[in-house]
Amino acid sequence: MVIPQTQHTPLVVASEDEGIISIKGKIIPENPDEFFNQLEVLTEQCIIKTKNENISLNIQLDYFNTTSSKMLAKYFKSLLIKQPQINWHYEKGDDSIKEAGEDYSSMLNFPFNIIEI
Repeated sequence: MVIPQTQHTPLVVASEDEGIISIKGKIIPENPDEFFNQLEVLTEQCIIKTKNENISLNIQLDYFNTTSSKMLAKYFKSLLIKQPQINWHYEKGDDSIKEAGEDYSSMLNFPFNIIEI
């Protein structure tokens, strides 16, 4: 299952067999509700169809705006009941993306794996 990358939205790939959802790119959608609704539908389909009870999120964002930041927090919060493994990747030297992952982890009181690439 895939949500194709655009100029304003990330590539989202869900592997049902492995229970892995990967989000890579930037999130500055013109219509945030539309993008996040697609993301939630894809995620639910992956959770329902996955053969693996554990869900992993691999997040590698270059940039996201304030609206997307709030919607990401809501998205992460909606998944906490599944106890996903959240891997927050950031490029070496990109302290703002690193700190964003740490902030989400702290705000949600849920461990994120903060991984430098």
